[in-house]
Amino acid sequence: LSQPLTKRRGDGTIGVNFSTSLLEGLQELKYTWVIGDQVDTKDSQLTSCQSTFGQYITNLQTMVDGYNYIFFHTTAIEQKLIEEEMNEINKHIQHGEDNLTWKSDGIWSYIETLSNLVNDLEQRVRRVQKNLCDMDDLLLTWVQQPIYERKEGKKDTLLNLEDRNERLKKVYSTINSDGEKIKCMVNENKTLLRINEVTQDWLAYLEYLDSLIINGLVD
Repeated sequence: LSQPLTKRRGDGTIGVNFSTSLLEGLQELKYTWVIGDQVDTKDSQLTSCQSTFGQYITNLQTMVDGYNYIFFHTTAIEQKLIEEEMNEINKHIQHGEDNLTWKSDGIWSYIETLSNLVNDLEQRVRRVQKNLCDMDDLLLTWVQQPIYERKEGKKDTLLNLEDRNERLKKVYSTINSDGEKIKCMVNENKTLLRINEVTQDWLAYLEYLDSLIINGLVD
């Protein structure tokens, strides 16, 4: 119980730093208490703390999973856009590792504050990435639907060009409509990432999106 709440791993991720053996021991004590065997005062106090530790561990694990998702599943461009928020989160984590143990006061307040920061960022990052997937889906529809088709749908017939003007108008209309949807998603991402001013990092992100759209058009 004199250990910090979390630990930093070699790859930069974090983990809940609670002894597995201690958790198993607390469970055994609970069983002993349930069947009515005598336990000394110290063991009784530990047993009564099991539910508290369980609550701490459950919420910490959720926070850890969210942090590690952000760590592993964001691109270098996305990481630059959330760098300030991640730095703030890392300060809280470092504070906990340096100043708090499982016996400290104020553990729940610390866990709650850190969890709110991490969970909020994780949800926004996932939404940003969902928008990016939706953009990819729109671009894919441009590729999957041919502008011109062969007469009667046969491979050995000529292309049907009699209604080519109408077909082109329909394709242009679809691309324009999808373009407006993409603009809305980009603006939403800007809000989700809390971009208040145009920076080089945001411009790099826009260039990345432009490259995706250009590839869709070329395909």
